[in-house]
Amino acid sequence: MRIVYLDCFAGIAGDMAAAALLDLMDEDAWPDLEDALDRLGLPGCRVSVRRVRKDGFAAVDFETSAESGHPPHRRLADIEALIRAARLDRDVERDALAMFRVLARAEARVHGVGEGEIGFHEVGAADSIIDIVSIAWAARRLDPERIVCSPLPLGSGFVDCAHGRLPVPAPATLAILEGLPVLGGGIPGETVTPTGAAAAVVLASSFGPLPPSRILRVGVGAGKAEKPVPNLLRAYIAEVAAAEPLEVVEIETNLDDMNPEAYSPLMDRLFASGALDVLLAPAQMKKNRPAVVVSVIARPEDLHVLASVLLRHTSTFGVRFSHRSRLCLDRAPIVLDTPYGPISAKEGRLGGEVLKVVPEYEDCRRIAEEKGVPYLEVYEAAQAAARARKA
Repeated sequence: MRIVYLDCFAGIAGDMAAAALLDLMDEDAWPDLEDALDRLGLPGCRVSVRRVRKDGFAAVDFETSAESGHPPHRRLADIEALIRAARLDRDVERDALAMFRVLARAEARVHGVGEGEIGFHEVGAADSIIDIVSIAWAARRLDPERIVCSPLPLGSGFVDCAHGRLPVPAPATLAILEGLPVLGGGIPGETVTPTGAAAAVVLASSFGPLPPSRILRVGVGAGKAEKPVPNLLRAYIAEVAAAEPLEVVEIETNLDDMNPEAYSPLMDRLFASGALDVLLAPAQMKKNRPAVVVSVIARPEDLHVLASVLLRHTSTFGVRFSHRSRLCLDRAPIVLDTPYGPISAKEGRLGGEVLKVVPEYEDCRRIAEEKGVPYLEVYEAAQAAARARKA
């Protein structure tokens, strides 16, 4: 099983996470991120991704130019609308929205108000929006089977922000990290930002040491602050030594009295809440009524959250669940050279043997639109390149 491991020995911030993940891929992929960020429509914002030396080490620096003038006071609904309007890849949109919802829940809890009332200050500015979307984009582009994060160091001292001088870790950060393994004090200053904490919580399926693995590639992201330790975030692509069945939970409910228009937002909400997959299947129920079976595959720790989504956002009075095991191919991102240009794809491997190569839909669609050719022609060209690669 191929994983991405986040080695947060000096902490994690949004720009550091984006930089480390981008360093795990070839530079040829970086312009694709800029294309995705352009669709956010944030005026006057530019992204710089470059290789630097930080504290004596080679690293990638990720920097966003700020919005001109005073940044808008955005609420969660404003940010959600902005991200949805960008028409990003579904997984990228889902993870980015999930990070902002984690931030909103933490801020609402700290200030004792509803999530919809929270007005984001720093994390509502363009640079934070771009950090979060970039992290989501890079994580999905790498497409690991799992992301694992090291315990997070909390830092010490105080930090100045829009709410004044706050203790480290900031209250919102502490609320996000509740229940997760952390390391106390030791490094002065803010080591984990709210954005970094939200990214770790949404993307990582577990927190702890790197499991027995073979490290395949190392990425290093540079932080901006000067600290007594190298202010870097390391990310590894690693192949876990022994592939074992993954434990998942399947949550189901039958619906025969719900407006069909409600299924699309329901699916979005389930994915944003951590679902690994969602299936809608037709069925025939009592009194010969047509129905839909909603089936959700999830990590065991997300059972109660996703069951709550089904109970709150559908017409059902109950759900059923069962614990299952699943085996997955190891996945690795690759780039295929085709007559239409490079196309991203993922390899499926079993014991090191490549069993299949699947071109990325979004790349094929984008190229088909740019070249004015049928989608299937681009897809076939990618499949031909994959067959040639395997031969």
